[in-house]
Amino acid sequence: MALAVLGTVTTSYAQDPRSTIPDALAQAGVSLSRHTTTPSGVAPDITRILRDTDVIVRGTIGPPRTYLSKDEKDLYTDYPLINPIVLFDPGVSSSRTPGLAPGITVTIFGGGTVRIGGLTFTSKPDALPELPTGAEALFLLKRVGDQYQLAGGYYGAFEITDGQLKRPFTTKENFADDSRGASASATAETWVAAIAKLHQERK
Repeated sequence: MALAVLGTVTTSYAQDPRSTIPDALAQAGVSLSRHTTTPSGVAPDITRILRDTDVIVRGTIGPPRTYLSKDEKDLYTDYPLINPIVLFDPGVSSSRTPGLAPGITVTIFGGGTVRIGGLTFTSKPDALPELPTGAEALFLLKRVGDQYQLAGGYYGAFEITDGQLKRPFTTKENFADDSRGASASATAETWVAAIAKLHQERK
């Protein structure tokens, strides 16, 4: 199905796993989009996400940058954090004392748009369409190589409004419902204590 959007033809398609995004655009000759649905089943509980967490950070979401993965078959979107405050990082000796970090970027797998050869490729994961620039948020992050990705894939990001956790950014229903409206600082302290205990048990 082809849709005309602002004068540009965009076709939704299922990508051949053997082809790269640039190859797919060249073969199609039109802009393409890929849509992935929210995972089915019961949402994970927060304990499961904490087990997948290496770092807890609070900060303001900066403007995104979307780019091709190394194999050029997927997209990543980087969101730099403005004035990030690291609340927990076992790799830093002073991690128990919150402090400003030199620079932290949250990387989301999928999402965003790249332009190649005059055509665009857009990825739209339902589970986390995007992070809103300028919003304050609390992040549960996992180190993957040199990246900080969301713990649990799409679950480790929570919007903060007036000092309270407004909602998780993921669209998955019934995830972390008991955290909505809770104090962001108090919740972060609870999560830091839980993760610190988990890391201690692994030693």
